[in-house]
This record gives sequence, C-alpha cells and structure tokens, in this order.
Amino acid sequence: MNLLYSLLLLSISIPALARPVFPGELKDELHKATAEGHRSLDYKSARIKMFNILYLEQDEQGFYNKDVYCTTKHYRASATEAAPTIELPDHTVMNTEHTWPQSRFSTEFNDEVQKTDLHHLYPTFSKINAERGNYQFAEVGVETNRKPLSCAVSKLGNPKGYGQGVFFEPHQSHKGNVARALFYFSIRYKLPIAPVEEIFLKYWHMIDPVDPEESRRNELISTIQNNRNPFIDRPELVLQISDF
Repeated sequence: MNLLYSLLLLSISIPALARPVFPGELKDELHKATAEGHRSLDYKSARIKMFNILYLEQDEQGFYNKDVYCTTKHYRASATEAAPTIELPDHTVMNTEHTWPQSRFSTEFNDEVQKTDLHHLYPTFSKINAERGNYQFAEVGVETNRKPLSCAVSKLGNPKGYGQGVFFEPHQSHKGNVARALFYFSIRYKLPIAPVEEIFLKYWHMIDPVDPEESRRNELISTIQNNRNPFIDRPELVLQISDF
C-alpha cells in the first residue's frame, strides 16, 4: 500500500485528528491516491493476470473461470495448480468485460491504461458480454422485447421506477462488485456516473457488501499494478461522496 493511500485512509478513519474532508476534495484525494504508483500492463498481460491469477478457480472437475454475469463455469484443461497457464481462453467463448465500457473512456487519460486496469476487468462469456454492450447498470423493471439474453440471471430493459431507456442488470452476486468497480473508475479517471445509474450502484453497494473474495482480489491487484480500490478497503467512503 503506497504512503499517500495509507495516510489518506488514516486521516479519514480518525476524524477527530483530521480536518474535515468535503466530497469534492475527497474525490480529488482519492484520485491522487489511486493514480500514484499505478503500474499499467499491456492488454495481453492484463488478460493473462485476470484469467490465470485473479479468477482461476478449481473444483473436482478441474480449473475454471466463472462468468460473472451468468455464473457459469468455463473449464481450462491446460491450467495446473503448480503452474497456472499463460494461455488465454478462446475469445469466441470467454471474453474480458470492461465494466466501464471502452466507448466511455476518458479523453484525459491514456486509453491503454484504462483498458488494462484490472480493477474493472472481469471474465464473461463472449455472448453475454456482447449483449451487455455499453449499457449502463440499473435494476430492470420491464425487460426489452428483443430476444432473451443468453442467460436468465441477468436482465436488459427499462430501469425500475425511472422511466425509459435500456439498462443492464447483472446477477445478484455481482452487483456490489460492479458498483465498487465503477466508483473506483470514476474517481481514478475523473469520469462522472450518470444519476440513475449512481442511484442503483449505491443501492447495490449496500445490499451486496464487500466479501473475502473481493478483498482477496483487491490485494492481488495491488501486488500486480500497485494501486488499490479504496471503496473495497473502506466501503463507508461511498456514502461520503454525494455525486460521483
């Protein structure tokens, strides 16, 4: 954990000893903390780390990656416990989900840095990845009339209670992870989150709190790219920011 990040969390965790931190100022300080020392990878290396270190799991049938939107498994025959493979899954079957879509990357920061940032990358089946596209996230009320998604545990349709528009709702177990990934990306690259999406992300952050697996992932990413997601380390920071 870098020094700036450690001091920032200390100042926030001991309010009696620290000057008040206002929402805009907090966002600026978190941006500096997440940017300091960030070690960017090339895209192939990022995918190798994601598929073969962050999300390689094992059961009685062997090693696999689990899709985060459909919660189904893709077995990796070449992976071993002693030496995780440096190979990648067939991209027509298993793909890399950029939780913050590439089409909405910041023009202020290098595209490759944003594209390879492990804090928002997850394994998904290629079909559901394409179906999600670049839609924002929300709880879905009325689903779209288009053909059904490739799995029934995710949804695409109008945001519940907020009128029209097409939004994507992931599986329940992934909602908090999506929220904290987008909060991180917003402050790391100084990008706004749309109001309707932010309402649902903050709700998901509360109903699907940080679990040991998400904390483990944050630790591993810290060793790989030398920065952390502060909203995993300190979930209460989310509610100190009124407008991402």
